[in-house]
Order: sequence, then structure tokens, then C-alpha cells
Amino acid sequence: MPLMALIGWGNWVALATPIPSPASVPLETASPTEGYGFTNPQIMAAAIIAGLALVGVIVTQVWTYRRFAAEQRHSRIQLLTDRFGKAAEQIGHDAPAVRLAGVYAMASLADEWTEQRQQCVDVLCAYLRLPPRDQDGEHEVRKTVVHTMREHLLAEAPVSWSRLDFNFAGARFPESANFGGAQFLRNVSFHAARFPGHADFRNAVFQCLELDFKGAEIGGTANFNGVHFLCPTWFTDAVFGSTSWFVSATFGGDTDFNGAEFGGSVLMGAARMPWGLDLTTSKFAGAAAGAYFQGPEGSKQKDLPVLPPNWNVSDLAKLESKYTSR
Repeated sequence: MPLMALIGWGNWVALATPIPSPASVPLETASPTEGYGFTNPQIMAAAIIAGLALVGVIVTQVWTYRRFAAEQRHSRIQLLTDRFGKAAEQIGHDAPAVRLAGVYAMASLADEWTEQRQQCVDVLCAYLRLPPRDQDGEHEVRKTVVHTMREHLLAEAPVSWSRLDFNFAGARFPESANFGGAQFLRNVSFHAARFPGHADFRNAVFQCLELDFKGAEIGGTANFNGVHFLCPTWFTDAVFGSTSWFVSATFGGDTDFNGAEFGGSVLMGAARMPWGLDLTTSKFAGAAAGAYFQGPEGSKQKDLPVLPPNWNVSDLAKLESKYTSR
């Protein structure tokens, strides 16, 4: 109100003050601006007041906009927080159908809420770490969690989760877990995870700080064909209950299978493994076929013939000695 009164008074002063015409000022004594009243103190004061008033209007508008924007952000965060709480509540519900709806709701929220995307994914990972419920529909809920994650980890995913952390330590996966083609570009742990059936990681990419499969158990077929292990990889004390596929897999960092148990055949055709591969106390109940090992830089690669059941690391030692002596 005072601002508007100030503007009105400035306008009144400007309008009420007479401006001499150019003809009323002698030509020989007139300055370039004198005939137009620009040196009149009242006119100048009114101009200054009007300018200050304009600045005040601009400042007021900016402040109003910022306040509105802050209120909008607060409302959005409140809405997203409410949605998070509701989705988490659904995931913990007794009814499988409600839990399933909660999984979809949490995934949708993760796509929208960039700032808290990691927190939303942490909730989904936490569900897999919980002991499975003994009821119909539980398998479908866990299968949906895995499927939803894989869809967001593919290279062509509209909203990518690849640069998030995934903590599957001690997780209980569904009968068939499919992570084929997934790209894990940050921290991921399958430490002591349980795969009661098949585990499919075909063509997946692990480019994280380290990949932890220590103590993991895969009851069915373990398919790591074409996987790029581009970080230190630990399969220490892991248990492979059936056939293990590592065809065309690439191990780009230190790899440790120390203490791992392979209950079925190990198929490693065209797999690329570093000489630093540690199989010291691994147990192989089945046959191994067709791996070749990456020698020192600039050297050739050596084909590994089919090894019989119950082969051990001494067979690899002999092969390595034969290769490096050339």
C-alpha cells in the first residue's frame, strides 16, 4: 500500500509541474535540456521516485515467484514422501496382491523421484533379503521385483538404474532369476545370496568397484555366458549345484574361485581369464571344457582341452607351466 501511494504521488508531481515550452526560453541562453524541464527539481525527484517504485515492483514480483516456487517444491516433496510411505506399507502387507501393487508403485516412484531413487531401490532390495513367506503368490512378488530391476538395468531402459547400488547380500531369489543383459555400474553384492533354481546373467556387464558372490548358492544352472566381469570378482566358497556356463565370458580383474564347489559340468568355451585366477581349493565334480587363458600382454592365448570329472587346480598348473615355458 505505501508503495502504491509513493508511485501515485510521483505521478501527481510529474503531471502537476508545468514544463516550459522551448519558445519561452531565450535561444542564446538556453541549454540543450533547459527548455524541456529536465533540470526542474520536482521533475527529477518524481523520476527518481518512479524509478525506485519500479525497482520495488520488480523485487516484489521476484520474491513472490520464489516463494511460489518454494511452495511448489515443498508440495511436490510432500506428495512424493506420502507416495513412498504408502508404497512401503503395501510392500509389507500380508496379501501378495497388495505387495505386488507396492512393488510397481515403488518402481514408478523411483523413476520420478531422482533425488531419492536409491532409497526406493533399497526398499526393493531389502524385500529380497527378507525370508520368503510361506504362501501362494510370494514367488510371483519376488519374480516381479527381479523383472522390474532387470528392465531398468538394460542399456535401452528409458530410466536407468545402472548407476545405483544393489545390495543383494543374503537375498532369497525366486526359482528362476533373470538378470540377462543387465548393466551394473556401481556397487553390487550377491554375498551369500540364494538362488534355488536357475540364475541367468547372460551378457550382463559388471563394471563396479568389486563383484561379491562369496558364499552364494545357485541350485540350478548358472549361466554367465558372455558376461563381462570388468572388476575384481569373488566367487569364494560359492556353490554351483548344476551346470555352470562361462562361455565367452571375460574376466578383466582379479578373479577368485577359491573354495568354490562345482556340482556339475563347467563349460568355459572361449572364456577369457587372467593368469591370476585363483582356483586353489576349488572342487570340480563335473568336467570342464574349452576355456582359454589370457597370458601376459602381447602373448598368445592358449586353448584349454577338455578336463575330466574331478579335475583340480594341479591340471591348470601343469598347463600354465607348459604355456609359460614357450
